[in-house]
This record gives sequence, C-alpha cells and structure tokens, in this order.
Amino acid sequence: MKNAGHPDYLVVVNGPEDGAEFPIARTPVYIGRDPQCAINLRLDNAIEPYHARITVVSDGYRVRSIGGAPVSVGKARVGILYSRILRDGELLQVGNTLLALECSPDGLANRSHGMPSESDAAWLLRQTGDVAVRATRRSARFLASAFRETTHHWKFFGLLVLVIAYIAYAPFRDGVNGLVSTAWEFLRSLRP
Repeated sequence: MKNAGHPDYLVVVNGPEDGAEFPIARTPVYIGRDPQCAINLRLDNAIEPYHARITVVSDGYRVRSIGGAPVSVGKARVGILYSRILRDGELLQVGNTLLALECSPDGLANRSHGMPSESDAAWLLRQTGDVAVRATRRSARFLASAFRETTHHWKFFGLLVLVIAYIAYAPFRDGVNGLVSTAWEFLRSLRP
C-alpha cells in the first residue's frame, strides 16, 4: 500500500517493462500499446492498441477486456461482457505483462468507498443502446445521402421508382409482365 498523498498505482511486476509505475488519477483508464493509453505498454507485443479498460468502483477497479483481448484478474479471466474487480495487492495480467495494484489511502479506490457501481448487465444494456443509437444515426445519414444522390440523377431515380412500383404494386407488375410477354412473343415470331 502506498503512503497517503499519493494516487493509486499499477506497477509492472513481470514483463518487458518491469518496475514501471502507472498512476491512476482518474478513470476510465485504458491499457494498451497506443500512445493515447494512460497505461502504455508499448514493449509488450502481445498487447493490443487498446487492450483493457479500468473504471473505479467501491474499494477497487473494474477491469474489462476490449475486443476480447486476453485479460485476467488473479487467475480469473476477464471478458467483454464479464468484468472483474481488481483490489489492492491483486495481480492483473494483460498480454505478457503482469501488473500489481497498489492503493493509497487517498487514492481513487479508497475515496470511492460506498459508491454504487454499474453491474455487467447494466453495462451491456448501456453499450447496446449506444450501438443502436450510432447505427440509427448512420442509417439515417446514409438514407438521406442516398435519397439526395438519387434525386440528383433523374435517370437512376426514375429507375428506382419503377423498381419500387414493380415490387409493391401488383397491377403495375401484371402490366409489365404482360408487356414483356407480348414483346417476347413478337421477337420469337420474327425468327425463321
């Protein structure tokens, strides 16, 4: 345990960056090889650019894998949908790097004592909602763009209207089928 007045730390106890200390001043904290990650483990080739995500919970940190990257707390595997709580003195394995959590009396984990935390089910619902919102926005932008482009190209727009009428309106479909049959019979009659 660290002394008062210091933040919580993740310390590399085994791996390519042995002895490196990473303070946790705020969350979420990302672990990965990307320079944007607060815990940047660039020497471990088994680490993804964004490997894991850590958020503060009461007396510890919730660890989640990003994209299914291999992560474990103690001996328990962490997944995208199933998180684990990392507490003071416990070990976190990401890639080929083993980190230990060292909490301070003034660190985030101790200051968050009694704080409600989000369950895995609530997290999943929130993520699903976020994905649905993003997909709806993208679909709306795509449809608006497609409509704008088709109306600018009147030939394509006319063809699109005919195809929709053929699919959706049975009398139109019957008329087109009759016209095609008549044309086909005429062409066949021209053959010797």
